[in-house]
Amino acid sequence: MEATGIIIAVLAAFISSLVIVAIMALSLKTARRNNSAVSYVVEDSFAVTAARDQFLYTDRHEEKISDDDD
Repeated sequence: MEATGIIIAVLAAFISSLVIVAIMALSLKTARRNNSAVSYVVEDSFAVTAARDQFLYTDRHEEKISDDDD
């Protein structure tokens, strides 16, 4: 009889926590996915004055070309 009471208490705690988390998730109205940062940029606050590519790593693969005509 006591094992049944523990199972009921665990299920009640799980269901109540699930309801609380669902309510909190539904109240998140300000968090929206955005693919660009346009809303963060202040107009005329950024100017690119020079452009330079700097390569930190280079992979070089060499392969001998055979002279044989098969």
